[in-house]
Amino acid sequence: MTRRTLALFLAASLAWGIPYLFAKIALEDLSAVVTVWARAVLGAAVLLPLAARRGLLAPLRGRLVRLGWLAVFDLAAPTLLVTLGVGLLPSSLAGTLMAAVPIMVALLALRFDATERASGLRLVGLLVGIGGVAVLLGVEVSGDARALLGGVLVLAAASTYAGGTLYYKRHFSEEPALGVLAGALVACVVMTTIPAALSLPDAAPPAQAWLALAVLGIGCTAGGYLAFYALIARIGSGRASVITYVAPAIAVTGGVVVLDEPLTAGVVAGLLLVLVGSWLATGGRPPGAWRARVGCAGCPAAAKQRPKTPPPPPRLTPASTA
Repeated sequence: MTRRTLALFLAASLAWGIPYLFAKIALEDLSAVVTVWARAVLGAAVLLPLAARRGLLAPLRGRLVRLGWLAVFDLAAPTLLVTLGVGLLPSSLAGTLMAAVPIMVALLALRFDATERASGLRLVGLLVGIGGVAVLLGVEVSGDARALLGGVLVLAAASTYAGGTLYYKRHFSEEPALGVLAGALVACVVMTTIPAALSLPDAAPPAQAWLALAVLGIGCTAGGYLAFYALIARIGSGRASVITYVAPAIAVTGGVVVLDEPLTAGVVAGLLLVLVGSWLATGGRPPGAWRARVGCAGCPAAAKQRPKTPPPPPRLTPASTA
């Protein structure tokens, strides 16, 4: 692995692992819906010109309704849910619970996608992952109604992301991922503008809130996407998707080191169970090829693009020529 490849790997892993930490910081001065809106605005401001310049928005014409639904399932609803959840429980626990997205995909596939249905070891992985979620909720938030509500909101976000994954696969998997993500971000901005305007703070937020928004929108959403696909161009989608296993550990580390959140045996055990379950439930493949967003709160939705159609390296890394 070259230094540039290692740098891209670290950048993408950070972009997928730190949104929970910075969402927690932003929520100290801003509402959840303003945080989501600002993140979408900043992400769209970076990615939309790139997509337009490459002619990637044209294939989306005539598909605005489906693009709107994708924005609901894959951006607006889950990002708002996870941001609300982060406000009620430790960011490290939120990042750990969001690692269950592949488990949610496997659960929804039992009903909606026969090609993704779990059986054999994949079914075992599904059960192991559910056990990990049970450990996290049963041990870490037991007796704390506020934290339990936060955990439920984060799991609802994971479920919505999973639904968005299956929707993306059905309707947009053949389209250029950058164009789809840019268009969905614009739709997310449109959906959240009025609610955000109604919940603006009374005074200008401090510098740390602006910094958190910049990291979430520019760093995690736009920068994370570009870094991940530059990584795919260098080492392939399978190896690049290993960041899916690194990101939850970064989320936990960020919460513990920066916010002084406790690192408990329950979090460690639950995280290991969820990751092992995800690996088995996805057939022994890193599940990052299924998910992204942006956010997850920052895992890019475009990570679900099929490996056979990655953008060419020069178009993935416009900043690499500087």
